[in-house]
Amino acid sequence: MFFMSGGSLSLVRADRLLAISEFSRDEAVSTLNLEAHRVINISAAVAPSFRSPNGREQAAPNFRSSLRDRGVRDEFVLYVPGGFDARKNFERLFAAYALLPEGLRQRYQLVITGKLDEGRTDLLMSYARAAGLTDDDLVLVGYVTDKRLRDLYGHAALFVFPSLHEGFGLPVLEAMTCRAPVIAANTSSLPEVVGSPSALFDPYDPLEIKEALVRGLTDADFRSELLVNAKRQAAVFSWEHTAERTLAALEALHAERPSAPNAALDELPVRLLRCQ
Repeated sequence: MFFMSGGSLSLVRADRLLAISEFSRDEAVSTLNLEAHRVINISAAVAPSFRSPNGREQAAPNFRSSLRDRGVRDEFVLYVPGGFDARKNFERLFAAYALLPEGLRQRYQLVITGKLDEGRTDLLMSYARAAGLTDDDLVLVGYVTDKRLRDLYGHAALFVFPSLHEGFGLPVLEAMTCRAPVIAANTSSLPEVVGSPSALFDPYDPLEIKEALVRGLTDADFRSELLVNAKRQAAVFSWEHTAERTLAALEALHAERPSAPNAALDELPVRLLRCQ
């Protein structure tokens, strides 16, 4: 017997569901047993604050010194998880980082941003120590403003995103918009956002994550490929594009309603739920 929560029932009853990726769309169709035409992928985009007309830009003069105050060296690998639940895959990332050649570990720190309470900080550090990482290997810089986050993206030697499940994976697009070389998990929506199979790895395999890190940090040709890919993918996603898809979905729904053929679109009673 299958039981639905109130939220699930709302999803099933909605006239249209707007999904933020093709993966989310397919997941909604299969999980809720919906007709495919009722779920529309409208995609997503980054906030204007992450877009620069010149791509990578100069950080504020005090950027490096402020990082040093937090224990961050000049060269680092960046992870912006967007949360701290189990699907963010910290334990396997730490295991992979611990497998790096000693020279790379000494040169590049692993930097993670995000607001952490004391309990989560202690949990992450316990994972790191279990993997054999030192306090110098891993730096938790805590919450940063969008401006400082943009600086971090723009100056990271490599951006890594090993999450196991994402409805979209906005930090990946933010990083690419800031022209960071990006490698990411080959799961859920991330291949859509990353756009390059060679930039993907199996997030369940620490050895494969490690190999992707090594390649991203040592292979100049691969790094150039990642930078070209970042510029290309950043141009694919825009709020204008999302708005166009949303309007098309509303207009299609309006056209299906013979009982109100002359009603204005903004007067049409529609239940729309965003699926992520």
